[in-house]
Amino acid sequence: MNPLPLEYQLWTADDVAAYMQLSKTYVQEHVLSQPDAPRPVRFTRRGRARWKAKEVVEWAMEKT
Repeated sequence: MNPLPLEYQLWTADDVAAYMQLSKTYVQEHVLSQPDAPRPVRFTRRGRARWKAKEVVEWAMEKT
């Protein structure tokens, strides 16, 4: 469990997949690639993408 409040957490694709109870591959190919999906945060050009957890949760709730 992450001790940080949701608004300060940055999730990997694995974290997003776990939250949505979907496979990482499905999330990357079909969920996070949607035009209205939250945009990833990247700290370097080649760095792994992270998503703001609060944005992911809010976006997912709008979809249900």
